[in-house]
Amino acid sequence: MTHLNRVERSTWMRFFPWLRAYQCSNCRKVQLLSPRAVNEALAAHASRAARHPGTRPGERKAPVLNDVPKRSPDVN
Repeated sequence: MTHLNRVERSTWMRFFPWLRAYQCSNCRKVQLLSPRAVNEALAAHASRAARHPGTRPGERKAPVLNDVPKRSPDVN
């Protein structure tokens, strides 16, 4: 959903006034979508990104317990 950009509708698309034309910036496909559905999907994506910054949901690693360095530096 983050790759969608609004574009001007063609004449035939005006038969569906409740839908808006969006174009994917990756594949250039034009889609007629509900603005409400797009906004909800963007909000859900932003929520997931805020909970896990810098990672995708499938890339999260389990925390490592008892992660102690093997040798401590000399403090003399």
